[in-house]
Formats: sequence, C-alpha cells, structure tokens
Amino acid sequence: MIKVVKQMSLLSLIAFLAACGTIQSSQVALDEHAMIIIKGDKLIGKKLITNKLSILIQKDHLTDYRTGVAGAADREKEKLEVMSFLVDPGMQKVELLDLDKIVFQTSIYMGSGQTRELDIR
Repeated sequence: MIKVVKQMSLLSLIAFLAACGTIQSSQVALDEHAMIIIKGDKLIGKKLITNKLSILIQKDHLTDYRTGVAGAADREKEKLEVMSFLVDPGMQKVELLDLDKIVFQTSIYMGSGQTRELDIR
C-alpha cells in the first residue's frame, strides 16, 4: 500500500513539473519613442524641421483633432490644424518655417513615451 502511494506521489510530481514547463509567457515591449503634437491656425504649406525630420506639411500629414479630458469640447481648438509625429527621446529641435522665415522655434527635452503639444498661433 505504501509503495502504491509513493508511486502515485511520484507520478503526480512528474505530471506537475511537466505541466509547469509548458506554460506560455509573453512580454509587451514599451514604446521608446516620444510624440510631438503641433496645433496651429495654418500648418499646410509650412516647412517642419526637427532633429531627424524635414518636410513640407501637406494636408495628408494632418491628423484629426481629438477632444480633451472627458470629451470636453474646445471650439477654438477644434478649428486648428493638427499634426503629430514620433521623435526619439532626448533634446529635440522643432522649427516651423513659412517661405524660409522662422515662424516658430524651440528646443524641448522629450522623455521616453512622453507626448508634448505645441500650440502655434
């Protein structure tokens, strides 16, 4: 009887250890990029220059305006053109030019995963 109990215990232990070895695990990677959102009266046709980006803003670069906290509408901001883009963490230079004249210029530190809004009017 004792021998049967030992065999059952050993069999149960082997089954338990085998089951533990097949447990699947997954990991989620955090996004290391930061995002800058630019809002302005008229962005189309202006040139945007950052550390790694230099583009002439066109209509297809714009993103839809998203309402603020708890969906509270801000009619004044809803009329603005909005553009968002990813940047690497660290110091970022942001310039907006209109016909080669600097309209807006700043340097900001962006942390990993951080989002910053720049209101240009």
